[in-house]
Amino acid sequence: MEHEVPAQWLASSIRDRSAQGIASEVAQLINSGELRPGTRLPSVRDLAAHLRVSPATVSSAWGTLKQFGSVEGRGRAGTTVLGPQTPHPRRYGSEGAFDVTARLELGLSVPDPALLPDVAAYLRPRDVPDLHEYRRIAIHEPLERAAREHWPYPGEAFAALSSGYEGLLMSLRTFVRPGDNVVVEEPSPPRILDSLEHVGCRPVFVGRDDEGIRLDDLEQALARKPTVLVLQPGIHNPDGSAMSAQRADDIADMLRDSDLITVEDDGIGFLSTEPPESLAQRRRDRRHVFVRSFSKSHGPDLRLAIIEGGELEVEQISSYWEFGARWASRLLQDALARMLEDPAAWHTVEAARSEYHQRREAFLDRYALREAVSGRGLLDVWLQVPNERRAVVTLAAHGVPSLGAHLFYASRPPDRIRMSTSRLTEEAWPVLDRVMPAVSMPHLRQPGRLATHQP
Repeated sequence: MEHEVPAQWLASSIRDRSAQGIASEVAQLINSGELRPGTRLPSVRDLAAHLRVSPATVSSAWGTLKQFGSVEGRGRAGTTVLGPQTPHPRRYGSEGAFDVTARLELGLSVPDPALLPDVAAYLRPRDVPDLHEYRRIAIHEPLERAAREHWPYPGEAFAALSSGYEGLLMSLRTFVRPGDNVVVEEPSPPRILDSLEHVGCRPVFVGRDDEGIRLDDLEQALARKPTVLVLQPGIHNPDGSAMSAQRADDIADMLRDSDLITVEDDGIGFLSTEPPESLAQRRRDRRHVFVRSFSKSHGPDLRLAIIEGGELEVEQISSYWEFGARWASRLLQDALARMLEDPAAWHTVEAARSEYHQRREAFLDRYALREAVSGRGLLDVWLQVPNERRAVVTLAAHGVPSLGAHLFYASRPPDRIRMSTSRLTEEAWPVLDRVMPAVSMPHLRQPGRLATHQP
């Protein structure tokens, strides 16, 4: 049974009664072992009364401790000590997502290296101007020129960062303060949820249907005066749907008089067959950031994404990045620029898109799963199963990692799992043939009841 620490005792142990001081001194008690894992902390109001500070001060301190993973909020059950922690993405690093012993890795939504352009063919260090100069540039000029040519709408200002999630995290760190309300879709990828938790905001979740964010949910969320809206304009991870033009128009209309910043995460990038229906193109006179990753289309070791937004927003993000890397590698930016200018590289991307589609279709047909999968997807399937936890454990026991729906939800998740189909080559089928009947829809539970189609 959980032990609840008395508010009076905890208050007597805290000298600095600012939000930062409370967080720091409670963290010291956790690190020293005086507050053990599983201990329930006093309620915000109770501790605030004993400290003679506002409840908002204690709430802010608890938010800081949650950022570091030292405590966990459990709704009405209160706040519980987790123990000394180093900040890390809790959801993204769980469920064996990096299991090097896996026989078949279906947990990571990643490209097949065999289907990527050959980056070595585009690396030409001698031709890169200002190579090794310690001078920040928002984006390498040839890359900006190539990006503008292929961008889904006429962009205003551009900058290059080291990945799509770096672009998302830098946007949140730049524009979100602890305690701010931030609107985000549910479900959302674990990395997005981890990033929101890390910056200490209060997520306001809005549901989705086949066309994107539900308008009734968004209307209620906007009443809470959020500072940022985070969404995916293209193929949604994990549900595989995509925002429709009408829904994008409707959302833009709702935001017409709002100063809220829209941050759009386009993780699939140029692998998508159609340009995303972006809010950025509909509210270019308003504050927006559009993040496009090139990891899945051109290569994760390019470590590149491009952000587009207003000049002020892009400069603010670039300035914040000066705390760290300051600029993305000119060498890699130049290589990506050459890829974007080369028809042969585009042919490789188009061939990869076709192959990913065929692999996904083969998976759905082989195990008769079309009725159990939502959205059109590309690299993954969002699969309905009889029991999420049992499906994840069964797959893992056969050396096949997957991701359960609970990693994508803050509320009660549906019985679904995400399985990546991007690396399903011929060698994968014998492994899946043994395990899929046990984890999929009820009519596949009996051995030997597989669909007859073979890819």
